[in-house]
Amino acid sequence: MPTKILHVPYYSQFHDITREEWRSHTCGVVCVAMTLAFAKGNRENHIEIEDYANQLDNFVDEVVFVKGQMDGKWTHNALALLARNHGLPAYPQEFRTVEINMLDKSCKESRYAADFKKNGLLKILKTVKNGMPVLVSVEKGFATNKSSHNILIVGYETRAEDKKKDQLDTVTHLYVHDPDTREYEKKNMKVEITKFLEYWRLYAIFFESVSRKF
Repeated sequence: MPTKILHVPYYSQFHDITREEWRSHTCGVVCVAMTLAFAKGNRENHIEIEDYANQLDNFVDEVVFVKGQMDGKWTHNALALLARNHGLPAYPQEFRTVEINMLDKSCKESRYAADFKKNGLLKILKTVKNGMPVLVSVEKGFATNKSSHNILIVGYETRAEDKKKDQLDTVTHLYVHDPDTREYEKKNMKVEITKFLEYWRLYAIFFESVSRKF
């Protein structure tokens, strides 16, 4: 089966964050650090891949300083800002859409929801195909997480290409770095695409490779 996996360094929020009080709350910061190490590590003479793991506590302080938490969760705007503050272009994007009834002040799933979800997944896959990981948010129960959680998509697997089928129909699995490492390393975890779509919260942060060419 055709497989693409980016060689993204892996960090753990429980093993690489030194302050115990923050370990259960730093999944997003650790995902950004892994992406920084992948995109910039060893490409600048004064920054080595290991240095990003050593800076994790400082990264947490930076996000706290810019008030990057809301209801105890990291905002994706603040996580994208953290990446940009360290030289990596990044922006958050939502693929949520609802239909609002102003008569009874209620909301329900929009008729556009399926299209937005499909387009979001396609953008994620294209980004990974082009060489950059994608940070996504998943619901509790995705793995061992007991609340919403941030993970990093680093690869995908497809069936043999069938030109008659939609491109998304050939994707069978994603590969993710889950920073929630307690008993074993969750590097390049293989996840069925159906499970991801079930738990994905329709939030993502996209990163762009650094280029100095005009």
